[in-house]
Amino acid sequence: MILSTRKASARKLLRDLVEQQWLSHGPECAIDGLRLTRSLEPSGTIRALYQTSCCMVLQGAKVSAIGDTVFHYGQDECLFASVNVPVNSRIVEATADRPYLALSLSIDPTVISELLVAQPEMAYRGPKQAALVTARMPDDLYDPVIRLLHLLDQPHNREVLEPLVRREKTRS
Repeated sequence: MILSTRKASARKLLRDLVEQQWLSHGPECAIDGLRLTRSLEPSGTIRALYQTSCCMVLQGAKVSAIGDTVFHYGQDECLFASVNVPVNSRIVEATADRPYLALSLSIDPTVISELLVAQPEMAYRGPKQAALVTARMPDDLYDPVIRLLHLLDQPHNREVLEPLVRREKTRS
C-alpha cells in the first residue's frame, strides 16, 4: 500500500510540475530537448516530425499515426520514437477541468537501445522494426523526471546536474 501511495504522489507531483512550468514558461524550456504540452481541448490533426525522444502523457490521451499504423496512448503511458519520423497526431482527451498534460524529452539515439534493454516490461506493441513504441510509464522514471523539472528553477545547478539526471532516467 505504501508503494502505491508513493507512486500516486509522484504522478500527481509530476502533473503539477508540468502544469506549473507550462503556465510559467510555455512549451519551450531552458533544458535542451525538453518540451511541455498542455491543452484544454482535443486538437485537430497535428503534422510533426517526432525526434528521437520519449513522450510521457501525464493526463488525457493522444493518438499518433505513421501511415495506417495508429498508436493510442494516455495517462501514465509513454511513446518512444527510436528515429526521427513524420507523424500525424491528435490530442483526443482534454478538458478545461482535466487538461491534456505531457512532456517529451529528446534522447540521444545511441541511448535508445540501452533504454529498451533496461526496461523489459516495455512490451513491443507495434509491427517489427517500428519507429514508434508505446508502453506503460515505468514507475522508476517518475523520480528522475521530477528532478529534471525541478532543475528548471535551479539554473545554477542545471549545467552540472542535467546530464546526470538524463543518464539516470535512461537507466531507471
